Amino acid sequence: MTPRASASSPTAFPFVAGVALAAAGAVILWPSSDPDLDRYRAVRDWTRQAYVRPVSDEQLMDDALRGLADGLDAWSSWYDRGDLAKLDRETEGRFHGLGVSLRAPASDGRILFPLAGGPAESAGVLPGDRIVRVAGLNWSDIGHEGFRAIVSTPEPREIDLVVAGLDGEERELHVTTASVVEPTVRHERFLDRDPHIGYVALRAFSAESPAELDAALERLARESLAGLVLDLRGNPGGMLNAAVQIASRFVPEGEIVRTLGRRDRVIHTALEERARWRGVALVCLVDEGSASAAEVLAGALQDHRAAILVGRPTYGKGAVQTIHRLGDGAGAIKVTTSRYETPAGQQLDRPADGLAHGLVPDVQVDIDGAAQHAVYEFLARASPPARWREALREWEREEGIPVVPVHPDDPQLDVALALLRGERPGPEPIARVP
Repeated sequence: MTPRASASSPTAFPFVAGVALAAAGAVILWPSSDPDLDRYRAVRDWTRQAYVRPVSDEQLMDDALRGLADGLDAWSSWYDRGDLAKLDRETEGRFHGLGVSLRAPASDGRILFPLAGGPAESAGVLPGDRIVRVAGLNWSDIGHEGFRAIVSTPEPREIDLVVAGLDGEERELHVTTASVVEPTVRHERFLDRDPHIGYVALRAFSAESPAELDAALERLARESLAGLVLDLRGNPGGMLNAAVQIASRFVPEGEIVRTLGRRDRVIHTALEERARWRGVALVCLVDEGSASAAEVLAGALQDHRAAILVGRPTYGKGAVQTIHRLGDGAGAIKVTTSRYETPAGQQLDRPADGLAHGLVPDVQVDIDGAAQHAVYEFLARASPPARWREALREWEREEGIPVVPVHPDDPQLDVALALLRGERPGPEPIARVP
């Protein structure tokens, strides 16, 4: 799996699909006699006249810049104007819209649940509501793509929404679009209540991820959280700072990660006052889909013996990218600017070191292709907030259909749970669940 990195702030900051952000708005003044620019203009002008169909100067420029970045390495790339909104969503962990999760297939227009704290929830949208009309347009005419185009507004917009509830009654609601958190922490629950062993899956690292994880663990801790399984399988990375913050929740002191560039060396260290979840017995699930920022987090936990890693060897992406935005909003370029090491000095980048993988788990547990596919499908599913789970179960009972995703057979999770219960020995002593 190729991890994607993203960054969106105009301020410089470390980013982890291995990414750091650079200041936006820089202007480069080229000499008018630059031979490289003269060559580009000559090729552009001839192509514009000779190509079989019309092509815009903007497309030619984007293609040229994309080729420049792609030629550097597998991680560098050019983002055109159309890519920037997606880049912002991945990095900031937010999007503008109504804040609803649609039940698959989305073409049915059936709402699985409103996202916590979103405008749809505030307006009275309920699990099982079917969208009838949006802004005066019938769902049957616009479908899912049309719906997204209407509600994905960069500025707040009041939208008239007509929904039909599970009882068939239609309701007219007035919803104002807003910035909504894109959940990266999913499937929060207890695996076992005696002892209290919790589970959360972290799907990516955005600016919102540390706060999301804190909130999830706070909810679990209300029932006495004694042990935790943190699932990083299939997590391709994201913002470095988010990974550092999350590692610092479990590691009270020492290095979290160091980045090594051409001219500088940056060490990210833990702060004791941030280690609010230290002492919780922790098992971290990883596999070949765990990359970049996920490896930074897992590497810090492993090196500090703050967690036992269970699963399969990770991807092995130790490269850090910097994203530089053009001041006119024309696009952004991401290039590899440094590499990172774990606290124990492990260098994980496969191209640099000839490795076939990244981190090696403390307990390796294989899983067959069909089982892994089922696990990945579950992890990718929307995760309903606790307040809606009973309503979703009632929906299941009324219609006799599966609504809430159920964790499939998972030998890696089984081993993690056995370690936390003390039913099998770990490679090193960890704080056993009483």
